[in-house]
Amino acid sequence: MIVKILSIDFIILLSNTNAHGDSTGSANELLPHCRNVANQTRIDNSDNTFLRGICLGIVIGARHSMDNGSMYCTPSNVTNRQMLKVAVKYMDDNPGILHEPFIHLAMMSFVKTWPCGR
Repeated sequence: MIVKILSIDFIILLSNTNAHGDSTGSANELLPHCRNVANQTRIDNSDNTFLRGICLGIVIGARHSMDNGSMYCTPSNVTNRQMLKVAVKYMDDNPGILHEPFIHLAMMSFVKTWPCGR
């Protein structure tokens, strides 16, 4: 239980920092970078590599800390990139909530896509 709590704290920390220390961690801020990672594209040289890494880090951290049947049950053959695509699609489909932290919305997308017990 302590490890799970520390993992969640680490994910939140990652989602709230950037190279300049002024990140909000909101979906508004991270979504463009996460969309590029999900689609394996790069807009131009101004695309922030650090924030692209944060996107995958959030998904991987969420997968390892919460995917145990307590919130969602991801099939074993689902890739991290597929999980990121699910999160990006959920956020694209719900633009009114993009002010929320990326990590919260990603986890909501996982709960809706892979609920336990189905």
